[in-house]
Parts: sequence; C-alpha cells; structure tokens
Amino acid sequence: GRLSDAVQPLAYRLHLRIDPKKERFEGEVFIDLNLAKSQSAFVLHASGIDIVASEIQVGKKQIRSDTQLRQAAGSKGEKEELVVLVGRPIPAGKATLHLTYRAPLEEKPHGIYRVREGGKSYVFTQFEPSDARRMFPCFDDPIYKVPLELSVDVPMGQTAYSNAPVQKTKTLPQAKQTRFTFAKSKPMPTYLVALAIGEFDVLEAKKHTPPIRVLTTPGKSKQGQQ
Repeated sequence: GRLSDAVQPLAYRLHLRIDPKKERFEGEVFIDLNLAKSQSAFVLHASGIDIVASEIQVGKKQIRSDTQLRQAAGSKGEKEELVVLVGRPIPAGKATLHLTYRAPLEEKPHGIYRVREGGKSYVFTQFEPSDARRMFPCFDDPIYKVPLELSVDVPMGQTAYSNAPVQKTKTLPQAKQTRFTFAKSKPMPTYLVALAIGEFDVLEAKKHTPPIRVLTTPGKSKQGQQ
C-alpha cells in the first residue's frame, strides 16, 4: 500500500468550511508537487471524500484531471487511495494539484469528527496513525514532511485552533461565519496536523516554548491544571 516516490508533495494550502452542527463539510486544497518523471496518472491518499473538481497547474497551464477512489493493493477494507488521471502526460518537474471536495464529519474519534456536549457541537481531529486522508486528500505517510497553510470558515461565535498561530481573522457577514487563517506550519507529517473548532475554555501554560494550551468545553478548564 505504499505510494510511488515518483510524485512527492512539497506543500499544502488547505481551506475548509466547517459547521460542527452539520454532518458534512467542504474543502479545497492546493498540493505543490515534484514529479521525478513524466506522469499521466498518479496516486495519493483520500478516504470517504467526494471530489467535486480536479485540475493540475503546470506553469501557466490549467489541465483538467479526473479522479477515482480505489482500495490499496492487498486491502479488503475502505477505498483509501485517490487516483488522479490526466488526459495528457505531465512533464517532470513542478506542478500543483487543485482539488475541491466534500466529506463527512465522523461520529467516532478518528479522522475529523464531531462531538456534542451540553447542547453545543465541536469538531476535533485525530489523525494517528493514518487518518489525515479523511480531512483532505494528501500523501498520508510520515516519510513526507512538508509545510501546511490552513484557513477555516466557522460559524460566528466559534473559534478554530490548529498547529500554527492565527495570522488573521476575517468576518464573513453574509455567511455568518468567521475565517481563521493560520501561519504556515513548519514541515511535518500529515498525522501531526491538528484542528479544533467550537466554543472553548482555554488554559495556556505560562512562559513555555513551544506554547502549550489546553482546550476544554465550558467550565472544565480547571481540570487542565491538575
């Protein structure tokens, strides 16, 4: 089930639209790639994701591509590989894969999932060992360590947290949402990507490098001091 090293990721730029009260969310990802040789098809990871549109940018050219999910070799479980099919071969070198998609918020604590407590809904992620592919199409193998730029639209009144500090926020009044844009992360494997959305109490460690904080549902932050 290992991916070919003929195509390798260089960076991810990911935008998500998530409402913890809804069963599904929307995403858009740009994946910068390096192709060791010319390719007319290649494979990455995705699970439970419905691809809406797919294209590849090579230089200034936009090339439409098709996708299909398949089982990994020897697997009898879920379809967890995403095959990208291109009408004409892509030359060796740099390219960018652009995908828009929809996916479910899981009800069990793996991948990207939601939790309901005290009449409120929350979203969390748990990607170990290999469930980042449930939130976005990616090369979900720890051998690949690349930076991630993430932005998330969430309902007004809720907050999003991730691995990197918030770079800016923007109110989207027509959609009744707030957009959180995070700074580019350091290179890391996909299983370490983290996201939390909701109305949280936040407990922050004082003068700690790197910064540490504990997120809890309202009224439970004192438990983090123990």
